[in-house]
Amino acid sequence: MRLLGLGKLKSLGKLLIFAGLLLACALVPMAAQGQSLTSISVTPANPSIPAGTGQQFTAMGMYSDGSTQNLTTSVTWTSTSTSVATITTAGLAAGLAVGSTTIEATSDSITGSTGLTVTGSGLVGYWTFDDGSGTTALDSSGDGYTATLFNGVTWVTGKIGGAISANGVNQY
Repeated sequence: MRLLGLGKLKSLGKLLIFAGLLLACALVPMAAQGQSLTSISVTPANPSIPAGTGQQFTAMGMYSDGSTQNLTTSVTWTSTSTSVATITTAGLAAGLAVGSTTIEATSDSITGSTGLTVTGSGLVGYWTFDDGSGTTALDSSGDGYTATLFNGVTWVTGKIGGAISANGVNQY
């Protein structure tokens, strides 16, 4: 018994292979003869996202013959600071903490990159008013914006937990 194989280049980066007695076929990524990957462009360029959100990146390969190909699912994605953001094999970054990182897409020895800035959650401050006493209310957002209470604001029981009472004129 003999197995025969036949390949035909269908387009840049795809080779259709026919093989076997039961005729099986597969698409195998490969560059056409004489074409080589020269650079990778990662987009969007230098985005900024709030912590807790995501950003989809795309990797476009540029070839020596001037053609381009979407390589998003075939490159290796990395984040240079995984405490700031991580990235999946499909190019989806997750912002974890405030800071900056570089997102890289690599195929063979060719790497493209862009910056990613992760900002605060967008919430400026979150005061529960459960402190119960004193002239300050602690910020629960994690950003450290403790509120100072002026002119005799009083602590009272709220509908859920603590609350403050101000006269609406000069208390704040």
